[in-house]
Amino acid sequence: MYEDLPAAITEFFDAINNRNVWAAEAFLTEDVSYQLLVPHPKIVGRTAVLDALSASITEADRVSWEVVTFAVGPDLALVERIDRFWFDGNEAAIDCTGVFELRGGRIAAVRDYADLDTWRRRKQAALES
Repeated sequence: MYEDLPAAITEFFDAINNRNVWAAEAFLTEDVSYQLLVPHPKIVGRTAVLDALSASITEADRVSWEVVTFAVGPDLALVERIDRFWFDGNEAAIDCTGVFELRGGRIAAVRDYADLDTWRRRKQAALES
């Protein structure tokens, strides 16, 4: 379904789902910014973004970011997805919408919107199961 998304975004998701953010490096601009969850402050710079993402996805045993639907413009994509994380075999999932800004065929900025309290409750429940 997401073959109509820009390649930088699909490759980025593939890297996340493989828990290998360093594979995503080629698809991010050097000055990329990422807000892992708005209202958290954005992280700026490719290395800093990759470090933060790596910490997030390696904490889980398995990760699957599933695209639900999306809208794409020339340099912008809105991607509704379900981000699934497994901890000791227990799933914690959160509905998320990501705003991806593109520059020169690469991801220049990402803002992820999700309910942080819901995520915290679901993650805690998965960890305690």
